[in-house]
Amino acid sequence: MHQSSQPEEQVSSPSENDDEKDVCEEEAPLSPMQRFRRYGLRVTDLSDQLWCEQRLAWSLARGKEETPEMKQGKARHQELHEEITEVVRVRPDSRADLWMLHFFNAWSALVQLERDGICREIPVFGQVGPFWILGIIDQMVRADEGHLVLSDTKTRKRASMPTMAQKRTTQMQMMVYHHLWTQLAQGVDASAIFTSIGLPLDAEASPAFLEQLQSHHIPTPQPLAMLKLALEAFAHAPALSPEMQISYEWQQDQSLIGVDAFSFNATWFQRKVAEARPFWEGERQPLGVLPNEGWKCRFCDFASECSVRPH
Repeated sequence: MHQSSQPEEQVSSPSENDDEKDVCEEEAPLSPMQRFRRYGLRVTDLSDQLWCEQRLAWSLARGKEETPEMKQGKARHQELHEEITEVVRVRPDSRADLWMLHFFNAWSALVQLERDGICREIPVFGQVGPFWILGIIDQMVRADEGHLVLSDTKTRKRASMPTMAQKRTTQMQMMVYHHLWTQLAQGVDASAIFTSIGLPLDAEASPAFLEQLQSHHIPTPQPLAMLKLALEAFAHAPALSPEMQISYEWQQDQSLIGVDAFSFNATWFQRKVAEARPFWEGERQPLGVLPNEGWKCRFCDFASECSVRPH
């Protein structure tokens, strides 16, 4: 059984600052990472950055309004999830509860994958370059050949395939998922993960949270033990194919528009992660879109006040 909640995709705990670091932070402006993502990046942060870094910067500072299209896309993902999984709503009361939930969801999804050959909404987490990231994979399927294929479903307002620039942002998102899954499958030390997320090894889930899970066959009440079970499941999963695919559906009737099939490109992926780092660490100002991509500005709520918009 898969548990569900609506947690923020922000992870890890800020480290304790010593006096020297406090002085340094008073003298220098905080980086975007320090201001907005002290608990780690979301997978969509990197894909949004690929679309337009300046738009991402404003969204971080002012918040991103959820459009009707985004709401419909979320509803479609939930519908697909509930086709194969009974979803139970629970409410974490602490960070230990929240991570217990992530670990349990990952483990239970992998159990379902082994049993049924398919699972959806799988939490993955780990390092991508200098960043700690948490994300939720849409779907993993065991192919006839026995390997795993990572896939996603995106809804479209128009009954046409996206542009290459739009495809690239989703491909980036998928490659982050692929990287995180591969990392977990190759083996990660559980204590190192707890260090990254700022939880003590003896962290306990709250009694109220465990009571919510009592009738749902949770294999252990301990977050660290739950993580170890999830890591064992990742390690024993079939090999992950480098091939991925994104299905695009028309929002009006959920008909299939087309499928974007592509492979993990390590060179391109590592280059984009490296290009993303200076913005997050405050080493440069956010960049706008390229001169030949000014058409993106038509979709931006901040276009009217953007000083780096191509003319």
